[in-house]
Amino acid sequence: MDITLAYLTELILIISSRRLVLRYYEIVGYQSNGKPIQGCHTWDETKEKDFKMRKEIKKMVKKYGRDMFYSYGTDPKDPTKKKYEIHVYRITMTNESGDTIDLSWHQVLKRCDELGLTPVKTLLGPIRFNNRDLLEYSDKWTSNPSYENIDSKELLLELCDKLSDGVSTWDESHIRKGVTVRIEHEKLFTILKYKGFWFSLLEGHQKNNKDFVDIEEIS
Repeated sequence: MDITLAYLTELILIISSRRLVLRYYEIVGYQSNGKPIQGCHTWDETKEKDFKMRKEIKKMVKKYGRDMFYSYGTDPKDPTKKKYEIHVYRITMTNESGDTIDLSWHQVLKRCDELGLTPVKTLLGPIRFNNRDLLEYSDKWTSNPSYENIDSKELLLELCDKLSDGVSTWDESHIRKGVTVRIEHEKLFTILKYKGFWFSLLEGHQKNNKDFVDIEEIS
């Protein structure tokens, strides 16, 4: 049996025994054959027409290497490290009536600790979704301290752009892929996904449009 499938089977048994349904997670690391689960990206500055962008890509190659493997701290050749991991970012619970309830982020962390699972890292929060609080993390704070006539969505996208940039918080050998934003409210629960600029470039996509945040739906 493949190493990833074996781990998933184990997870299903653990979760089912506690009447929890684990639906939202990301598998990182390597398969039993040594191949990376999340594939590999290769920097290629020759595809960029802009001279400044080619120069920046060369800097990234110097820092991370030509090939980008998303190992997240795992290593199939190092016996002191795990071969793969599952990073949880959402847990649901089904009650006796069949209704599915989302656990709050604090509850997710608690459940992961109880079940021996690894949650994704918290980069920031919780914060209230309004201009005053968002501006505390924005460059626009100094230019517009009154926080009036500023679109909260624009500020949130700016914050996501900052948090998705730089070296991975799991492994210094690769970049961050992006961030997820949990919105918890008595009338709304959703998770938004934002891909970082460099990861989007490596995937072959354009930089995130300022008017769009992708909503990841996994059924």
